[in-house]
Amino acid sequence: VRMTAADTLGDIGPPAVASVPALAALAQDPHWWVRRNAIEALGRIGSSDGPAGEAMLRGLLDGDVRVRLNAAVALGKLTEPPEYAVSALERAQAGDENRYVRYYARVALAYAESRRFAVDDDCPVRSGWSAMQSVAA
Repeated sequence: VRMTAADTLGDIGPPAVASVPALAALAQDPHWWVRRNAIEALGRIGSSDGPAGEAMLRGLLDGDVRVRLNAAVALGKLTEPPEYAVSALERAQAGDENRYVRYYARVALAYAESRRFAVDDDCPVRSGWSAMQSVAA
C-alpha cells in the first residue's frame, strides 16, 4: 500500500506538493521498494526544498542500488537542481560502486547543465547559437 501510494503521488506530479513531508518520511521506510518509489515521487513533484532534498540526497547513499539509481534520476528531474544536488550527483558519478548509478548521475548532471544553458543569457553556447541565428536570418 505504501509503495503504491508513493507511486500514485508521483503520477500526480507538482500538484501533489502537499504530500512532500509524507513522501520524505516514506523515503526512510524499511522496504527498499517503498523508499525507491517515494524518492521517485519527490523528483516527479519537483520539490528540492527541506525534507524533499534531504530525502533524495539520502537516497543517493542508500544501501540498495535501486534506491540510489532512482535518487539520481529524481535529482535529475529537478528543473533547477540546487548546488548541493549537483555536488551529490558529481560524487555519485565519480564514486558509486554501481555503474548504472554512475551512469544515471552523469545523465542527471548533463540534463541539469543543458537546462542551465537554455536559460543563461551569459552562456557562451547560447550566445553563439543566438549569433548564428541572427546571421542566418
